[in-house]
Amino acid sequence: NGGVLATLKHHLPLILCEIALLLSLLVLDRPLIRGDAVAYFMWTASIGYDFDMDLENQAEQFGELNTYMAIRNPQTGRYGSAFAWGQGIVLQPAFQVARLLNLLPTMRVNDDWFYALQRFPYAFSLLAMLQVNVMTMLSLALVYTLARRLGIAALPAAWAGLMTAWGTPLLYYSSIQPLYAHAAATFVHTGALVLFLFNLTAQRPLSWWRWLSNGLVFGLAALVRWQLALSIIPCGAVLLYFVIKKERHTTWSGLVALGLGFAALVWHIPYTFNWMFGSPFSTAMGEGFVSTPRFLWELLFSNYRGFFLWSPIALLGVVGLLIGPRRHWETRLILLSVIIAQVLINAGVETWSGGESFGLRRLTELYPALVLGVAMILSVGYTSVRRAGYVLTGVLALYGIVLLFAALIFSYFTLPEMGYVSKQPVDTVTNVLTFFFSPPKFDLIWPMMEHHFGWWAWSMPGP
Repeated sequence: NGGVLATLKHHLPLILCEIALLLSLLVLDRPLIRGDAVAYFMWTASIGYDFDMDLENQAEQFGELNTYMAIRNPQTGRYGSAFAWGQGIVLQPAFQVARLLNLLPTMRVNDDWFYALQRFPYAFSLLAMLQVNVMTMLSLALVYTLARRLGIAALPAAWAGLMTAWGTPLLYYSSIQPLYAHAAATFVHTGALVLFLFNLTAQRPLSWWRWLSNGLVFGLAALVRWQLALSIIPCGAVLLYFVIKKERHTTWSGLVALGLGFAALVWHIPYTFNWMFGSPFSTAMGEGFVSTPRFLWELLFSNYRGFFLWSPIALLGVVGLLIGPRRHWETRLILLSVIIAQVLINAGVETWSGGESFGLRRLTELYPALVLGVAMILSVGYTSVRRAGYVLTGVLALYGIVLLFAALIFSYFTLPEMGYVSKQPVDTVTNVLTFFFSPPKFDLIWPMMEHHFGWWAWSMPGP
């Protein structure tokens, strides 16, 4: 008992931050399959029910709700989807448990309501949402564990994880839209990076299967969000450097195993594209990457979706990685390279803003890198800087939460039929905050929350 209590006390900051994160998720949770989530859940159902990649049954089940998610390709005659199918694999535990629970009479919860909105009973969206909640909490725990491995104290490691979750789109896409792919991708991506850095800093030679497993996790991350395939490049480059230098207990067999594990899953992307669309490099939506990141300024600083305006704590994380300890140069280099790769690839997409989105949702998966950067700032040697860092991160996280509620109020109450505006304005940061505060509309929060978000509304959440 003494050992258990000592362990709990040692990790008390993590426990408290996990409790705070859980409460914030429960207050905002909405178990609905809506928007892009329909496309991702089609894959979940196809894999979980039919054990195949043919979306014809799912397109028929979703009917008129399938407005753009799965399209029959005239060349192949098959239904194709431009949306990644990795989340369909990741959510199988929740899906299979939901199939069993759905047999219970107690799970007959407003069946007509849920059928009209998502074509699946309550159990399926509820269990999937709860699994996403758990994965986000595990993401915090994983990056906390990595921070402790790097010598960062428990308090800054846990605090950075919680504040970054609250200050970026991760909170929104773990609760309000949990069945978009971002939270699941963040979890798998965090696992891949954490496992790699644990392997790289091991104090003894590792067997090849440890690196093979790491490659498989990187491959799974790519299946959940295509662009995350880029993250293995800086990791592989640093590993190659140490193999050539014969340092860090690295071996050629480990490097090869990492690549083989990655390739063992990633080959499925061009293969399935070719099966669906008749070409390994085309998608149903015809969306491709431009040659240069010409939307870089907009991606980072636009009033519309700019990452550093909607999530300024991300800028703090980048600064932390730039000024972090020299002894962790390889960790900082890898994480900065991961950030740069995701920024550049997304800045080269015509639809860089992500369409209907809270903030720049396509960079949600940078969570582990940003947390480490914030934790490094909170661990600098000067007490005054550390204290200022805690205050600043708290303020930026609060800004993220306020912006989240402001964006929700904006999306519901700027509809012309609500009577506040005659024409719905664009949801820029300025417009969202101005509408929320001028005059203050705090009185609208509960009427919106009561029937849409939070555990009290789970049985009949508004669309």
